[in-house]
Amino acid sequence: MQLTKADLSAPSTCHLGEGPIWDDIRQIVWFVDILGNRLLTWNPQTRTLNEVSAPQNPAAIMLGANGDLWVPARQGLYRYQVQPQTWTHHLSFQTDSTIRSNDAAVDPWGQLVCGTMHETAVAGKGSLYRVRSDGSIETLIESVTISNGIDWSLDRSTMYYIDTRSQRVLAYPYNPDGPLGQARTVTEFDNELGHPDGMTLDASGNLWVALWDAGAVHHLSPEGETLSIIEVSAPYVSSCCFGGPNLQDLYISTAGKDPVTDDPDPEIGGDLYVCEGVGQGRLPVRSEFEIPALS
Repeated sequence: MQLTKADLSAPSTCHLGEGPIWDDIRQIVWFVDILGNRLLTWNPQTRTLNEVSAPQNPAAIMLGANGDLWVPARQGLYRYQVQPQTWTHHLSFQTDSTIRSNDAAVDPWGQLVCGTMHETAVAGKGSLYRVRSDGSIETLIESVTISNGIDWSLDRSTMYYIDTRSQRVLAYPYNPDGPLGQARTVTEFDNELGHPDGMTLDASGNLWVALWDAGAVHHLSPEGETLSIIEVSAPYVSSCCFGGPNLQDLYISTAGKDPVTDDPDPEIGGDLYVCEGVGQGRLPVRSEFEIPALS
């Protein structure tokens, strides 16, 4: 089995770096600092890191067809217009102030799939929702603890999903207009291997799973076979995405937080890493939401 070491790409010093996504139009990586309330960009060509303030606990980033961004945060779904830099609140998932959004993705039909969790990860308090382009919301999974990685198979028939506390990567038959089918377990990680967090699929249909508290990304087949491992010099690896001009570089987000106090600690991590030429990625689906802003 191949072992590869990731390199430091951007010294972003995030408290809780998450949700990297490649913007092929701007040729940059977007990512969030959930606990730092920041939206960040990294330009690998100019090696420029930029940031803007975001609503409380921004959890992920979805690219809009018109160049805007959709960002789930603690209070729901926000739209970020890059020029001019403005935020508008468009949707609320629930009213419990202790629940916040976590990982999210756009499905192959342009619908938002977003998870939630309790702010202190109380078991079973989160859910997985699907938001249609008109703003209607449906619940796909209930009693989730730490909703995380979401992606779809090449033929669009399967949704891969991670509830971190379960230690499993699950595969659900996916119907864009109906409920999820019966899940099968792709793989289950032993605790000593870390905890599955965010993930992405490549152009071959293989999974790349970030392992929290393990300093690693595991490259898996759809059947759960470990094909290779990327080692990261920060323990709290949170998510990953393919990027670069040919979509062959894997960008990896990390957290820099004290394991006891949860206070920011840049010596532990929080930077963006890259493993160049490690695979062939695919572009994320861009959303075409038409959801009015909340008054």
